[in-house]
Amino acid sequence: MIKKFFIFLIFFALSQYAMAQCGESLVQARDAFDAGHLEEVSGHLNECLNKSGSNGFTREQKVEAYRLLTITYLYLDDPFGAEQSFLKLLEEDPEYRILPTDPVELEYLSRKFISSPIISYTAKIGPNLSTATILHYNTMSPEGDLPVYKTNLGIQVAGAAELHFNKMVGINLELDIGYISLEKSITLFPEQDFMIVKSNRHMLTASLPVTLRFTYPGMTYYPYVYGGYKPSLTI
Repeated sequence: MIKKFFIFLIFFALSQYAMAQCGESLVQARDAFDAGHLEEVSGHLNECLNKSGSNGFTREQKVEAYRLLTITYLYLDDPFGAEQSFLKLLEEDPEYRILPTDPVELEYLSRKFISSPIISYTAKIGPNLSTATILHYNTMSPEGDLPVYKTNLGIQVAGAAELHFNKMVGINLELDIGYISLEKSITLFPEQDFMIVKSNRHMLTASLPVTLRFTYPGMTYYPYVYGGYKPSLTI
């Protein structure tokens, strides 16, 4: 046990040292870029970018490194290198947004890539529990007490597909099918020799919501609102 603990400490210390070294490499790459030594930028970054796991950059550092490489290749008039670096940046952060401080060349390059899905699919399945509320009851019925409904376990299945026109607007089509089960109990002739009669009630529900989604493309939060039409059927 003690041996494993020391091995863990050694591994942890080495990983922290490697991360510190890569952090220093990123600082050196920024300094080289700011000094106009563009040819030296990739040399400071490539070694840590090629390392995997905790031995290299963190995810945030990778995003910054690929951003710096992309801008460097753009200034060096290397469009292929710029596109490859920006593609790797998007692999690390698909929701990356161009900053107001970024050069206009990076903004033009970003327009060549689609980082949001065109069509997305979702599926849901799970149990449901439904209750019944008595709104009207025939008081002339020979039955004595009001019916009592007990909830049974049902099932709900849904599937949806959303077509994204852009990062702000999308249309969603969903099919939702549910099976609802209730047990009805009636007490007959409660003032005499009463008898309890039980029966099951089963319902199949289906709905087809069609909704339009509007999303505000913020930098950190993405609030959205849905609106649409939902035809439903109960059997």
